[in-house]
Amino acid sequence: MSFTCAMAGGATVLAATAVPAYAAPSNCQALPASFGYTEFSPGTVSEVHGDSDGPTAYGGNGNTASASINTGNFAISNNQALLGSGNVGFVAGGTVNGSTGAANSTALHYGNGYYDGNITGVTVQNGYSLNAVSASNLPVDFGGTAGQDASFATQLGALTTTPGDSISSTSSSITLTATAPSANGDYIWDLPAGTLTTSISSIFVSGVPAGGSVIVNVPDSGVVTLGSINVTLDGQTSNVTPTTGTAPTLAGTTIFDFYKATTLTLAGEWSGVLYAPAASTTFSHGHVWGSIDAADLSGTNESTYGPLSTLCVATPAAGLPEGRPVWLAAGGLIAVGSAAGVMLRRRRRTV
Repeated sequence: MSFTCAMAGGATVLAATAVPAYAAPSNCQALPASFGYTEFSPGTVSEVHGDSDGPTAYGGNGNTASASINTGNFAISNNQALLGSGNVGFVAGGTVNGSTGAANSTALHYGNGYYDGNITGVTVQNGYSLNAVSASNLPVDFGGTAGQDASFATQLGALTTTPGDSISSTSSSITLTATAPSANGDYIWDLPAGTLTTSISSIFVSGVPAGGSVIVNVPDSGVVTLGSINVTLDGQTSNVTPTTGTAPTLAGTTIFDFYKATTLTLAGEWSGVLYAPAASTTFSHGHVWGSIDAADLSGTNESTYGPLSTLCVATPAAGLPEGRPVWLAAGGLIAVGSAAGVMLRRRRRTV
C-alpha cells in the first residue's frame, strides 16, 4: 500500500511502503533490506554506461546539498518481472544527477522512484512516477540497513569451510570443489588471505548440486584489488545476459563475502551476490548475474538481480536488527545465527 504525507510548504507527496515481504518461516529472520535490490549502496555512487536490472537503492550518504548519486546513460529496473507488488524501482537518499558524463539521461524503466533530495536527468517510462518524500518515508532506511549488512557480513565471515570442501589453485585460477554431500545443503569456503590476486582470472565451483548454497568468504582486509575474473558454477559460466541466456543454476544461491575489505576493485563476469558492505567498490566493464552491495559504488557494469534463495539460519545474531523484510525474486531469505559456529541450513520455499 501507499499513503500521502504533507511536507514543508504544504506540498502533498507520496510516501512509499517497503518492498513487499516474503512470509518467512517462524524460525527464520529476514534478510537485511539491501537484499531486496539489484544494487544497494548507502554512500556515494558514480556509474555511467551500464544498468541495474532490478530495484535499485542508492543512499548518497544522505547528501541533499550537492549531487552524491551520479549516473549517466544508465538503465534502472529494466526487467519488469523483478518488481514486487509494491512497484519500487528506485530509491535515492541523496541528490541525483542522472546525466553525468553522458549525453543520455538515466532511465527508470519499471517501478516508481522515491527520493528525498534534488533529482535531475532521470526519465521515467511505462507510466511510473518519481516521488519526493522525506528521508523517513523512503522505502529503505539506509543507515539502519548498513548496520544490518555489517553484522551479517561479519557473521558469514566467521563460518569455516565445510568438511569435504577443497580449495586448489594455479597461477591463474581457483577451484572450489565439494567432495562430499552436505547434510544441510550449505557449501562454505573460507579462503586463505591472499588467495585472490590480480593474476587470478577464473573461479570454478564444482560438486555443488542444484539448490545447494555457496558461501565464499574472502578475508583480505583493507585495499583489495582483483583482476578480471570469470566465475563458473558447476560448469555453467556467468557470461550471459537476460536476452542471451539463463543464469547458472547456482547463481541464486551464491554469495562472495568481502567482509573485511574497505576498498575493492574488480571486473569480469560474476555470479551471485557481491557482498562488500564496508568497501568503497569499483566494478568496471563487468557483469554480475546477481546483485552487488557496497558502501560506495562506482564503475561501468551490468547487475542482474539474482538474490540468494535458500539460506536460513534459525536464530538471529546478537545485536542484529530485524530490519524490514524484503521481497526476493527467487523467493527466499537469509538470517543470521546467534552463536559462533551456528549452522546454516537450507530451507526451500513452499508455495
